[in-house]
Order: sequence, then structure tokens, then C-alpha cells
Amino acid sequence: MSFLAVGKRAAKGSPSQSVESKRNQALKRTSDFQKLREKGIFFHANDWLGLSYMKNQKEVNRIGWTISKKVGNAVTRNRLKRWGRESLKRFSECGADVNFIFKSKGKDFYKELSHDDFDRAFNKAFGKIRSRSKVSLSVHDTNV
Repeated sequence: MSFLAVGKRAAKGSPSQSVESKRNQALKRTSDFQKLREKGIFFHANDWLGLSYMKNQKEVNRIGWTISKKVGNAVTRNRLKRWGRESLKRFSECGADVNFIFKSKGKDFYKELSHDDFDRAFNKAFGKIRSRSKVSLSVHDTNV
């Protein structure tokens, strides 16, 4: 294998690209986060999770995470993002920009947060989005 072949990635749209990456992409640009903050709909799912969302003109979902260092160390912040991505796999959206905002809480709050509490908060958040009906969400059957 040559040196150049090691660093190459699969081209967009190639069969090796995962289905999950086609459905969800990351919000990365500051301007995207600012637009979502100014024009999107914001609500609190509970006292530690806020959500900002709006419909986009694309066929993919763009997901962003706002997690301050006050939330916890890198291990804790990455665990929250991992749990969030796992929860997103159960839902199918039709083109939305969503930013999950984790509020700073007391010392070790997120470290002691259980996965069940996290799932309940995310389900409540998606329920609120569904009830507002500007962005339609449907449960995606992962058992197929």
C-alpha cells in the first residue's frame, strides 16, 4: 500500500459512506449556530437541557452541541455527546438544524447523571419538537 493511499477517504456518495452520516451531519460554522440562535425556536426540555431548532432546506439533519467546560471534564462532555448521538439514531427527521445546549449545573451533576435520565430528557425534547409540528419527527425503527 502506498503512502498516498493510506490518507484517502471515500468520496462523497460512495457506497462505503455510512447511512448514518447521510442522515445526520454536524453544525460546525459559527454563522450556522448564530442563525439558529436568532431565527430558530428555543425551549428547555428540563432544567439542564435546552434545545434550539429550525427547519433547513436540506434533506439531512445538522446537529450541534453546546457544552461548556463548566459541565465537566472532557470525558463527561464526550459521554453526553455519545449518548446524544445514540438517541438521535432512534429518530428520523426531515431536514432540521438542532443545537443541544447543556446548562452548567452543580458539581458532579453530569458525572452522576444516569443514561435513563438522559434518555427521558431527550425523549421529552423530541416530544416538544413534534408537538410544535414545524419540524416533523418520526420514530425510526432500528430493529429492521
